[in-house]
Amino acid sequence: MNRILFVDDEPAVLDGLRNMLRRQRMHWDMVFVASGSAALDELARGSFDIVISDMRMPRMDGAELLQRVRAEHPATMRVVLSGHAERDAVFAALPVAHQFLAKPCEPQRLQHLIERSCRSIALLPRGSLRETIGALDHLPSCTQAREELECALARTEPDLREVAAIVAGDLAMSAKALQLGNSGYFGIGRPITSVGEAVTFLGTDLLRVLMRGAQGTGRLEESVGGCPGLEVLQRQSAQLARAIAGLLAGDELAAQASATALVHGVGEVLLAVGFRDAYTVAAQKAGCSDAPPHVVQARLLGVSHAQAGAFLMGVWGLPERIVDAVAWHHQPERAVPGDCRLTAALHAADALLMHRGDTDAGDVLDHAFLERAGLPLPLHRWRALAAEQRLAVAA
Repeated sequence: MNRILFVDDEPAVLDGLRNMLRRQRMHWDMVFVASGSAALDELARGSFDIVISDMRMPRMDGAELLQRVRAEHPATMRVVLSGHAERDAVFAALPVAHQFLAKPCEPQRLQHLIERSCRSIALLPRGSLRETIGALDHLPSCTQAREELECALARTEPDLREVAAIVAGDLAMSAKALQLGNSGYFGIGRPITSVGEAVTFLGTDLLRVLMRGAQGTGRLEESVGGCPGLEVLQRQSAQLARAIAGLLAGDELAAQASATALVHGVGEVLLAVGFRDAYTVAAQKAGCSDAPPHVVQARLLGVSHAQAGAFLMGVWGLPERIVDAVAWHHQPERAVPGDCRLTAALHAADALLMHRGDTDAGDVLDHAFLERAGLPLPLHRWRALAAEQRLAVAA
């Protein structure tokens, strides 16, 4: 049973939360406290999966509380529940909160956030990797992309199209933009699956705040030393997934597939940061064996990059379609039933690029799944698509 801790200094708010979630008592162990210090006492007595805290509280506000939670209980997911009048205070919580909700919060929205978060938490058992991921506020960005974004935002009137193109070309920036674009506080109430749409909605002021928060993070080039070529592979995946999605539907799905393919390598970065030595060994073993990298990772590390990446995407509140596609792009038959076109595009793009279009590529493509998704292409056509995108990115 998942344990959830609610923190708010107003008794009426806590009573409202109790009543709102009364029907969930059989599924969640919920604790309600009226101060940050009381919350820390509860955390010291036993672990919680999620902490949901108000921002404006006397003595210890929500930002300070969640900072303590990140430092002392990094495996615990951290959520801010705050009013729109407290925007500056919420900005202070950006480095320490995984998700944000605005007061007043509809019961269905809060319940949906908790249910989704619990499903994501189930992807990754408690342990050192979950703690490493929980302590992250930003992922390492590519140095060139960070410098380009800083220059673009320094202009008197930044061009949002230019800014969106820079963000969409970087794994970490794309993930962060999608995180805040889909937030219940900053968001628009519907899933945002395009990086360009997220950037346009967030605007330059919030992007500047994100840039300041990212200054202390490492460089992507250093973090993924055990996975050379990750940046190039991500760009190839994004382009190929866009092309494949274009066969299924129009530009909207293509943009979603491109964003999903770009961020699906987040798990590689997480494993490289959390288990650098073991991750490097896993990459070497995968390189000289017939077993796919995700199988070797699961065998040596207890988790694959797909699970690790989906965990972070889910905890950050990215759309379920993206989380599901990232989680199961190696095992698409396990994807959530329904519209599986995004998972199909990512599965095909990743499999073809990882196998470089050789004769083994047909073995890793789940043709039955692709046919159900509406992509019953012959193998030679899949190979041609992969070759076209590798040449396009190289150029």
